[in-house]
Amino acid sequence: VDAAGSVAAGHRVGIILSAEDSEGKPTSRMFAQSVLVTSVTGTEGKFVTFAANGKLATQIAAAAQGGAIRLTIQNDDSVKDGGESVKSQSLVK
Repeated sequence: VDAAGSVAAGHRVGIILSAEDSEGKPTSRMFAQSVLVTSVTGTEGKFVTFAANGKLATQIAAAAQGGAIRLTIQNDDSVKDGGESVKSQSLVK
């Protein structure tokens, strides 16, 4: 998990999966929001533990195997819109 060093236990985060779509094009989607971080360990790579039910835990595990996971710190003011898939090439004109 790419936690960028500022995620800590007690934070609530959004979880983004970045992977290739069925056509091999890079795409990203936030698939979980307001997830409680229970611990962050490790020196080189960060190991993040979440408070998650069985379904979300399985989604996180599948995402970790299928691509790269990124976290966004969220608070009560964060817009929790679920996020749509974004293809990288749509961001470049």
